[in-house]
Amino acid sequence: MDDDSGQVILMMAIIIVIGMVVLLVYLNQSLLAGRSSSMSIMNFPKNDIRELKEETIAEAYTLGRMVNDNLSYNVYSVDERGIKREQDYNENFNRYSDSISRLYAEKGSLIKLTSTPRVENGNIVNATVTISYKNGETTYFENTTIQVLN
Repeated sequence: MDDDSGQVILMMAIIIVIGMVVLLVYLNQSLLAGRSSSMSIMNFPKNDIRELKEETIAEAYTLGRMVNDNLSYNVYSVDERGIKREQDYNENFNRYSDSISRLYAEKGSLIKLTSTPRVENGNIVNATVTISYKNGETTYFENTTIQVLN
C-alpha cells in the first residue's frame, strides 16, 4: 500500500500559497489605486485657480472704479472720455496680466488673462474677464462679467 498523505499535504500547501499570493496582488493593486486617485486630487490646482480668479476679478473691478473716478478725463467730450478710460483700463489690466503670467510661469503654469471693458456715457459699466490656466495636467477656462457701475 502506498502512502500518499505527504503528497496531498504538499499539494494543499502549494494551493494555499498560490491563493495567498493572488490575494496579496489584489490587495497591493487596491492600495495603489487608492494612492493614485488621492494623488490626482492633491495635484489638482484648485487653490491656484481660485486665487487667480478672485485676484483677477478684484483687479478688474478696482481698475474700472479707479478709471471712472479719475476726474482728469472730465475735460474731454463724453465719447473721448470713454475712449480714454477704456485705453487706460486696458493698459493697466495688461500690466497686471503680464505680471501674473510671469509669476505663475515660475510655478510651471501658463496663464492668459484678458479683459474687455464696456463703455456707456463715457464710463466703464462692466468688464468681461477671460481666465485661461494650464499647468500640463489641468486646463481651466472661464469668462466672467464684472459690474463696475451700479
